[in-house]
Amino acid sequence: MAKSLNSVTLLGNLGRDPEIRVVGADYKLCTASLAVSRSFKKKGSDEWTEKVSWIEIKLWGEEAQRFVDVARKGHSVMVQGYLEIEEWEDKRIKDSEGEYIKRSKAVVVVDHWMSKPPKGRSASDASGDGGDSAPKPGRWGKDGHGGDGTSKSDDGDMPW
Repeated sequence: MAKSLNSVTLLGNLGRDPEIRVVGADYKLCTASLAVSRSFKKKGSDEWTEKVSWIEIKLWGEEAQRFVDVARKGHSVMVQGYLEIEEWEDKRIKDSEGEYIKRSKAVVVVDHWMSKPPKGRSASDASGDGGDSAPKPGRWGKDGHGGDGTSKSDDGDMPW
């Protein structure tokens, strides 16, 4: 089998507060919507245009709860994970042969993340944790590039 790579790193802003629910017996799933953008010049023009894309992100287990406790709408969030294609049958629509329409969407399953409140708002305003405006790391390792998720940043350094 040929080697492949499925790795996604995104930096954007949360478009809504994260939502959490229990799946199965007691496994937590958090979903959120991340706005990412890119700027480019229109062809044949010096005018810059910004294109915003909304990406659904998912976190599982203890990380799901941690994310819900810290991240809020408007927070700047960096996530790293992998792309997953979800597929299902739309039970509301049938094709010309009477079969349900098949739907799919891409989501990013998050392994590592960090969150920072918007400028002018403290983390306590947004998350109620009584903290300052320092970034709130999620499951990110000691060197900031992955790991066991047990370390917390003391200096507030963020990659943005």
